[in-house]
Amino acid sequence: MHLAVAEQWIGAGLFPEFGKPGFWFFTISLPHYLRLMCLRQMKGEEAFEQSLHEPLNQYERFSGKTEDIPILNIDFPNTMEKGLLLYGKGPLVIHHVHEALGDDAWKALLMDLYRDFAGKILTYAQFQSCLSKHDRKGTALAQFNALMTRKGMPGEWTTQ
Repeated sequence: MHLAVAEQWIGAGLFPEFGKPGFWFFTISLPHYLRLMCLRQMKGEEAFEQSLHEPLNQYERFSGKTEDIPILNIDFPNTMEKGLLLYGKGPLVIHHVHEALGDDAWKALLMDLYRDFAGKILTYAQFQSCLSKHDRKGTALAQFNALMTRKGMPGEWTTQ
């Protein structure tokens, strides 16, 4: 499945709030992760992991450095670094949410997003609210917020 097809679910079904925090994350990172989920179903775990980590490995070269910014601060993907944030770190953020929630809650979250926001604007705060409904332990939302608002990856935060 191509990224453009996955983007139809977001761009033609759910509409991130243009120019607001999270717009590029919802427009690029979330559809990219949905594409990776399809790849996992079609080609297996190894293909999924490889496709998840290739752009992430490129992001890690500048992770936590001057060129790095929090995903939430991306105003326009007009640099290589911002692109790698959206294609590398962004899908990993969603993957962490998926793992923290578990498959059933993850699928329920996706269904609720589509049911509640089909044909409507989805804001970052609304996504957080929907995520919190499915996050019984509170770990997925906490991890999501940290990964979206801080530069670098959790292992690097102790050195920043």
